[in-house]
Amino acid sequence: MPPAEKGWEMGQRDALLVSLARRVGGTNEIVLVWGAVFKLPAAVGSEAEFVRNVGEWLARDEDPLRFRVLKHEVTPFAGKGTTCARSHRLVEDSQALTETGNRVYMLREMVGLHCAHPKDQRLAVTVTYSHRYYTGRGDPELLRKASAVLDSVEFADF
Repeated sequence: MPPAEKGWEMGQRDALLVSLARRVGGTNEIVLVWGAVFKLPAAVGSEAEFVRNVGEWLARDEDPLRFRVLKHEVTPFAGKGTTCARSHRLVEDSQALTETGNRVYMLREMVGLHCAHPKDQRLAVTVTYSHRYYTGRGDPELLRKASAVLDSVEFADF
């Protein structure tokens, strides 16, 4: 569920992906909630192996010429009835695309929940709450808001 704030709009939606977005004023800042299902390259092993694999997957997802990673934490997460990891990342984006088509420097902070699906361990579900903002304009409530979204994740039968 998205946070109880006005302005959320559906971005993408299909059988494997959903995204919601909320613009913050007219500043090119945006808050995103993004969820996807994807096939795991191998069966889920130990919790430690899953956490390591999530960390490696997240690190591969960003171009080092565009992004500089300031924070990258991935830890085990219990409470969803399956193997999960929680991530918290902060990156500098030297080429963030604005509404006018310009490229600018911005920060992106992301908190994610990544779980093997309890009904099919060959599939993973990832849900990420992120905020793209200018230096000094980060949301001090980001972790609380992200936790509310991620804690609402529930698994259903196929």
